[in-house]
Amino acid sequence: MSDLYIFHHHLLTGGVTSVILKSVDALKSYLPEITRIYLVTGKKINFNNLTLSPEVEVKVLPEIDYFEGQKLSGRDSPTASSSLANRLIREFASDNAIWWIHNYHLGKNPLFTRALLEIIHGTYGDIHQKIVLQIHDFPECGRYENLALLESIVKSPLYPLSPDVQYVVLNERDYDILITSGVPQESLTLLENPISPYTPPRTNSSEKKKTKESLAAAFGASFPSFITDAPLIIYPIRTIRRKNVMEAGLIARLLEEPVNLIASLPGVSGSEIAYSNLIQKCFEQGLIPGLWGIGEKLEAAGLSFEKLIEAGDLIISTSVQEGFGYLFINALQWQRPLLARDLDILKGTKDLFSTFPSHFYSRVDCPLPESERKILIASYRRKLMNLSGVLSDQTIKELIFDIEKLLEREAVDFSFLTPELQYRLLKQLDSVSFKDEVIEINRDLIEQAGELLYGGTLTGMKSSTRAAELQRRYSYRSYAAQAAKILKRFKKGASSESQNHTPKTSADQKEVIRQFARLEYIRLLYD
Repeated sequence: MSDLYIFHHHLLTGGVTSVILKSVDALKSYLPEITRIYLVTGKKINFNNLTLSPEVEVKVLPEIDYFEGQKLSGRDSPTASSSLANRLIREFASDNAIWWIHNYHLGKNPLFTRALLEIIHGTYGDIHQKIVLQIHDFPECGRYENLALLESIVKSPLYPLSPDVQYVVLNERDYDILITSGVPQESLTLLENPISPYTPPRTNSSEKKKTKESLAAAFGASFPSFITDAPLIIYPIRTIRRKNVMEAGLIARLLEEPVNLIASLPGVSGSEIAYSNLIQKCFEQGLIPGLWGIGEKLEAAGLSFEKLIEAGDLIISTSVQEGFGYLFINALQWQRPLLARDLDILKGTKDLFSTFPSHFYSRVDCPLPESERKILIASYRRKLMNLSGVLSDQTIKELIFDIEKLLEREAVDFSFLTPELQYRLLKQLDSVSFKDEVIEINRDLIEQAGELLYGGTLTGMKSSTRAAELQRRYSYRSYAAQAAKILKRFKKGASSESQNHTPKTSADQKEVIRQFARLEYIRLLYD
């Protein structure tokens, strides 16, 4: 029997928190060898919205919260990480405890990362704490500022190999990268996120109309571009840079008939607030038709997230970077058509959409004057040259060649523009001739989107075969069975002082960096 301690910087509404809460439900229901679950988090926010059983206890540890805007010096960080490591050991370490840590090395709190790695590497004695490191996002994947901060604070290798450590990733891409980088198969598991049971209700047109009227009454004054009788395109995300929200707004503006785009939540971290504010401005100015940031205000308006989805006509994802991509699987569950930018993390799951009303696109092109393209090339070249301490000279040379080739065309993929330039192009759509030109360049995408939105009765929305496959892969029972296999690996030889431990080594982080050194992960959108 074991106690499970699940660590994350926060429990705010969003992707990782959703994974944690679903995993807790799955493990409580189908993994009886876990006697008690503790959620260890850095801030006491959003607790009122958490529905937890008595067997689940929340512990607040402020030292693991995000380091928003804080300055860390080399002089005081070792003392701080030592204090944190000793507290982790004192309060949470034991022979029957398992630590399950989400995004341990993303760079949001390098002292937490340092403390964990020092515990694993034996800095604080012969402690054999069983630890699961679940990676949702990699700092090497376009988050070079995070990586630089980590490297300035964390002196231990980021990918320790030890019989006390198991790695968990969410998609085949990340699994392959860690295998190539030297993480052995017996220390690595591809564990797809669980999904909650959901039965789509029978929604009639009058109920959808009522929901739209409620949305207009509650939020129309703040967002006058909302059209009550227009279709709803739902993008249920936080408006952060990698979600590429203005591209969704661009597509909405290019469609033949008026539509509403709903982007549900604001960005909250310090690095994302400026971008989120820019998206809010786009909606308020009518550059993007629809509603922004209403997700946490629905209940006060007599609505719910479920009602919003039921009233939706299309799910959209313009994200350029995902760990798992809950939204793609949610569209299948909700039985709503999906329009999405194609991503490499869909390898292994895209087969689920073979007969489902969906369209995956690779680019949205916009005409850009040569002078603007030259400025963009110079900006990308500067960014890449600033990464000379991270990327090899040859890799930088290849990436500069790739970006120059990409930007030599008169029409440029919208996602490779800066947010400021995206904003200016949205304003340019007020010109009928410019809008018509953009529509013509992206004719296939616009027609596919229109077919999903206005195509009447779409075939393939329901499928018993697909429903069975979703149940097999993503049910709580399936998740718990996979988690049980991970925990059994510890029993096979990890956490006992009487056993001979293999020397603690590490995977090759340089290979992880090399694998992610691709143009799609170095967009100026991230800066």
